Amino acid sequence: MTKSKLIGFALGGVGVLFAVVDDITELTNLQLGDFLVFMSFFLQAFSFIAIRRATEVISPMLMTGWMLLIGSSILLIFTFVTSFRNYGAFVSFSPFIWLVFFMSAILATSIGHTLYNLCIKHIGAAESAIFVNFNTVFALIGAALFLHEIITLQQFIGSLIIISGVIIGTSNLEERLLQRKKNRDKLEC
Repeated sequence: MTKSKLIGFALGGVGVLFAVVDDITELTNLQLGDFLVFMSFFLQAFSFIAIRRATEVISPMLMTGWMLLIGSSILLIFTFVTSFRNYGAFVSFSPFIWLVFFMSAILATSIGHTLYNLCIKHIGAAESAIFVNFNTVFALIGAALFLHEIITLQQFIGSLIIISGVIIGTSNLEERLLQRKKNRDKLEC
């Protein structure tokens, strides 16, 4: 963990907080959903390490297929157990909603995760993980485009902080500065 990666990671976290939290007092009113979201991020971070190890012997495409099959099965069972009464709503969905659902599953989830797992295989878990901060930026853009939500100034600034954090965290800034210093020292000799 270099200083620039640490700064990038911190800026990404601050940017996500800035873009998502409207009122800082919301952080003191934690609920079960907040805990579940935190646990999902924790497990996702753990999965990056597992994916990195697994893709040394398994193709990223096969890995993604198994992950999505097992994950969706667990999610379906969990939802059935925790929200049994809400399953009737599935029957009432329009064909358009089902089309959006399947296109999201096929395009966004399958292709996105396959490419991400391929990146983890080639550049590593730590380097790939910083790009997760972009989820917030893309969610804001998607909400504006598809749900006609308005991006607030705070969300825009938070997105800029996230982008800055990713650039700093992935730019090998420290290596470039050290190389520049070495080159300067050579010229002075």
